[in-house]
Amino acid sequence: MKLKNRVVVVTGSGSGIGRSCAIEFAKEGARVVVADINLQGAEETVRQIRESGGDSIPFRTDVSDPDSVIKLVDFTIKHGQN
Repeated sequence: MKLKNRVVVVTGSGSGIGRSCAIEFAKEGARVVVADINLQGAEETVRQIRESGGDSIPFRTDVSDPDSVIKLVDFTIKHGQN
């Protein structure tokens, strides 16, 4: 597991390529912050990661809004530790 004890933030990970990336990072041992404007999609990605034995947490963010990105960073610092 190349990324054990690491935290990875994947934006747009509520579906598509972002979801696939988040799942792969989790398979490599990372704790993944699943960030997406669509919280339902983010929660589904988290469910899939956890079902396969990975560790992840969802967070709703809008990367076009600087305040939202700051909140994502603060959340990751506070809750990203394993």
